[in-house]
Amino acid sequence: MCKSIEETMARLRSLDLKICFDTSFLSAPLKIKLNSKIINLQKGKTFLPLTVSSIDQKIDIKFEGYVPEDKHQKIIVDIYDDDIKLDTVALSTFKMEENRYVDNILLKDYNEICFNGKLILQFFKKWFECNILNGANLCKDTTLIHWVQSYADDIKILNLDIFCIGDSFTVGQGVDKQDNWPAILSLKTDADNVNVGSGGLSADGCLLNTKYVLDTFKPKIIICLLPTRLRKIFKFKFLDFYGFISIGINSNLKMPTIFKKYIEKIKKELLNDQYTKNNWIDSCKNIIKYCHYKDVKCFISTWDESMYEYIPEDVRLPRFPDLKMFKERATDGSHPHKKHYEVFVNSILPYIQ
Repeated sequence: MCKSIEETMARLRSLDLKICFDTSFLSAPLKIKLNSKIINLQKGKTFLPLTVSSIDQKIDIKFEGYVPEDKHQKIIVDIYDDDIKLDTVALSTFKMEENRYVDNILLKDYNEICFNGKLILQFFKKWFECNILNGANLCKDTTLIHWVQSYADDIKILNLDIFCIGDSFTVGQGVDKQDNWPAILSLKTDADNVNVGSGGLSADGCLLNTKYVLDTFKPKIIICLLPTRLRKIFKFKFLDFYGFISIGINSNLKMPTIFKKYIEKIKKELLNDQYTKNNWIDSCKNIIKYCHYKDVKCFISTWDESMYEYIPEDVRLPRFPDLKMFKERATDGSHPHKKHYEVFVNSILPYIQ
């Protein structure tokens, strides 16, 4: 019997962090109430375990003992993953309560506590993506990979013409947004295009994005500019969400320990030349197959010269120009210049039109 995706996928059910209370006072000690337990804080740093089991978990901490007479009273609240201090401010909202001589107000993005009251730590998806998962994308289903401009909630996108899917060469990293190839193509064809580029994306990531677009919107045309074969998507389950991140041979990602063996396995697979070819070719074939299933016209190209010949001729566009064609580069010094994108668009126009 085939295992379900939950059984075969790397999974982290709960995340063990530490919360630190860095406490200062002169003569009046301070205390907190956390998880129904009252804790008297000593001067200096007190570390307590913090288990997170949901993306939107909320934690309430009550602070008591502040008096106007002790001007040295302060508690700085920070969250740590092992020995790494994370961004706590983005999680923090403090509700002042029972303070004399001051207005009891609500303070947002505030983790240096100098008043009695309640600190609310509200976790959210983007926080985990940035602080714990090295920029991986989290979502509720297993189809969506992040792209730079998210249009999922924009009803106006439903009937746009062309969805352009790829990696940073489609994003247009290092050039103005009107100078990437989807934007130039839109001007030359007078069509409404959507740039579904995502930096560092793999070929199997492009397949997932294609499926998401076809299941969510109503495109007339899908154009994929496929990246190098030396990347692969790592799929995992993180708390109550699914996660995705592209892995390359030289990836050095700060991820939860439980995922490390899976990442190392992918990196080892990427050293196998035949494996990487097959993975890329299968992704290409499945993009075409799913477009045909949805009755949507499909075109594919790549900037990986070694894989261009494996794109079936009936959907193959001219290859993305060699970077050596022009000495100019994007502002980062390595990605294509506007000139490269203009050449690419001019070469594919006859096929699109």
